[in-house]
Amino acid sequence: MKRLTIIGAFAAIITALGFGAWSTNQVPADAMPRRDLTPGRWDERWTVADICEYGFSKRIRPSREVSQALKYQVFQRYGIPWSRHSEFVLDHVCPLDLGGTSTLDNLFPEPSSGPWNSHVKDALEVKLARLVCEGKLDLRIAREQICQDWIACYKRHIGNQPREWRHHRAESIWNTADQ
Repeated sequence: MKRLTIIGAFAAIITALGFGAWSTNQVPADAMPRRDLTPGRWDERWTVADICEYGFSKRIRPSREVSQALKYQVFQRYGIPWSRHSEFVLDHVCPLDLGGTSTLDNLFPEPSSGPWNSHVKDALEVKLARLVCEGKLDLRIAREQICQDWIACYKRHIGNQPREWRHHRAESIWNTADQ
């Protein structure tokens, strides 16, 4: 009995420290943006023709200085100490590739590790932009789906399980290689 108690205590410590195995059915709370802080926002001026133009997202991406200032504000709003900033990336709920804005109501701290991480969401963003540009998905619907629940959107358009612990290579909607 004493041995089982020690094993159980050890397992609890490992899990609490974040070394336990992730189940892809479990979605860590910080993988999803808080809708009260970050509902997602896009600029209605950007049309399918705009977003499908080569280099569109680079053209509307804010400067590094603006991004850094926004990052501080987002982390403060989410109550995440700056000492943990390296565990996250500043991400757009509605991605730039779909005409998302770089405003506080569209930016959230997204985990850079775990099964539902920034790399997995990046793959979804590329997939949605491709579908929109190929005329297979309405731009408004793509925006609404990713803003409502990006993980459900991933499951709808890519598959039920994220590609665990694997960095997706940099993609763009103009690459022909499928995800």
